[in-house]
Amino acid sequence: MKAIRLIIAAAAAAFAGLLIADNRGDSPKYHVTVLNHGIGTVSTLDAFIAGLVLALLFGLAMGLGFGGRSRR
Repeated sequence: MKAIRLIIAAAAAAFAGLLIADNRGDSPKYHVTVLNHGIGTVSTLDAFIAGLVLALLFGLAMGLGFGGRSRR
């Protein structure tokens, strides 16, 4: 099971790397606001990478939560 998880994780990382490499060109910039305050500008690639990081953190938190629960 660990080998299958490792293969799936490697395939997902390779796919994300290909997506990032393919979208490195000029992309439009978007102005980000939170509660009517401008906090900066991001490109579509920046937003995509931020989504990847957020998904990885969520998956890590879920894994730690369920992993800790199963050991009790």
